Amino acid sequence: MLGILEAIENWVKELLISGIETNLARMFGDVNEKVGEIAAQVGQTPQGWNSSIFGIMQSLSETVILPIAEINLIDIYCKPNPPRRTATKTETITRIADAYNFMDDCMKEIAMTAAMKLSYLSDAEFDKTVFTPAQ
Repeated sequence: MLGILEAIENWVKELLISGIETNLARMFGDVNEKVGEIAAQVGQTPQGWNSSIFGIMQSLSETVILPIAEINLIDIYCKPNPPRRTATKTETITRIADAYNFMDDCMKEIAMTAAMKLSYLSDAEFDKTVFTPAQ
């Protein structure tokens, strides 16, 4: 009788162990699959994730934010001295170039873009659009 009970006990034990091992193997497989999916999503570029939103942000940055940054940069770094005199185009570009060494990479790019845009203006256009004397 003891032999039959031991055989039943071993059978139940093996059944439980195999069921637990199967469930753990399936669970670890599912976890690894989900980690792979998350890694693929995290590794996407902004364009790959949502290209329409990326396009909107990129065009907004290029058409709105950079021009505002350029104007602010010119205003901050290139105010004429004394304040009641309007700076010439050459003075403004020179001041941008002088301040260039103290800027980080992002500001350097904005400064060079601003200086290039200023260099294309005629002196009359520059005087009308960039600086007006303080009153």
